[in-house]
Amino acid sequence: MKTILLCALGARWSHSSLALPCLIKAAAGLPVRAAEYNINDSPDEVIERVVSAEPEAVGFSCYIWNIGFVLTVASAVKKLRPGCTILLGGPEVSFDAPELMKRHRFIDIIVRGPGEAPFRRFAEAFCNGEPFDDTPSACIRTPDGGIKETPDAAPMPMEQLPFVYDDLSGYADRIIYYETSRGCPFRCAYCLSARTVTDFLPEERAVQELEYFMRHDVRQVKLVDRTFNYPDDRARRIFAALIALKQKYPQSHTNFHFEISASLLSDETLAVLADAPPGLIQFEVGIQSTHGETLRAVGRGHSTQAVLEKTARLCRMKNLHVHVDLIAGLPMETPESFAQSFNDAYRLGADRLQLGFLKVLKGSPLREDAERYGIVYSDDAPYEVLQTSTMPYAALRRLHRIAALLDMLYNDRAAVKTLELLTLRTAPYDVFDGFAGFLVQRG
Repeated sequence: MKTILLCALGARWSHSSLALPCLIKAAAGLPVRAAEYNINDSPDEVIERVVSAEPEAVGFSCYIWNIGFVLTVASAVKKLRPGCTILLGGPEVSFDAPELMKRHRFIDIIVRGPGEAPFRRFAEAFCNGEPFDDTPSACIRTPDGGIKETPDAAPMPMEQLPFVYDDLSGYADRIIYYETSRGCPFRCAYCLSARTVTDFLPEERAVQELEYFMRHDVRQVKLVDRTFNYPDDRARRIFAALIALKQKYPQSHTNFHFEISASLLSDETLAVLADAPPGLIQFEVGIQSTHGETLRAVGRGHSTQAVLEKTARLCRMKNLHVHVDLIAGLPMETPESFAQSFNDAYRLGADRLQLGFLKVLKGSPLREDAERYGIVYSDDAPYEVLQTSTMPYAALRRLHRIAALLDMLYNDRAAVKTLELLTLRTAPYDVFDGFAGFLVQRG
């Protein structure tokens, strides 16, 4: 039988791939192997390892942080092994697959969207030496060099997907990525989940699998659910189960990281979280902006005041570790309104305040509306905003310097006490803006 090598190129070694074990499980019983590298590796070394494995097909999982590296490696592999089939999948290639295949003739097939069902069909055909031109949800290069698009496959219901971490031998001291849901109930214009349908693992199964990680004392489980606490009552029961499991496994050091929406937090859920042991639960809360016009422009219609109040309650629970996110460069945001968003978020007292910059992602509604808002962004991944009709380029560059200072002085805890004193009488944004201006003057 022909063999397939699946390759993941992570952002760093500690970040494991979720896609690889999912696809390996989907192709159970077939000669499919996995190899993990990261974008800090030498491209030449990765190429050498892939070529020396002598696979008949190589698949790559593609994201905004690795697409350049993937194309470099895949192109070289095709030149060194012309008969090798090159397969790409992942969000970075799902929305413009035909155009990518026209630009890069070494690509033989691109799978769009969720990969389990399409990859199973491809692997069954390919490994048995049969044509794979009926692979669903795919763009396939035909023998005459053309491109064939096949209809989308219905996504496999999550309850039918197998657990993929029955072997943890390769995950020591690494972050494990896990999902209990796919899709999102919200329609944030900058997000790829804005047009998805939400599907869930059965709650009992999710708890059993989370217990498995705790029992094996893995370092951290990072849940990739776009909004874990939707619905609120389901999340509350899972949080309560984790707290009870910590009593069952008191020696476990496993930390669980959840992305949540503060707007959905109920008083009942906050009461449950108040009983969580320190170190068990970590939250990432996407504030993004507190500017009303901006929130409406990107489809976030919740009450800013309620979000801030509930996030502040989380931050006051010193048993929880809380990250708060802001996004600079969103539509309608001005330098002045972003300064207010920064002040609002900073005053919450989160353990980390993460200042990111808008990525105008392929497939996101905001990419279609970019011209409407005067959004100018880089041509290459990660498609970061350069300026908007309300946020000049120079202002965004200044915010980049503030973000670097925020990481150094606040997030890395280098000057927390000093910042407490400085922000007693001066707005937090003005403190960091002053530092940034001083550093520019000093060169």
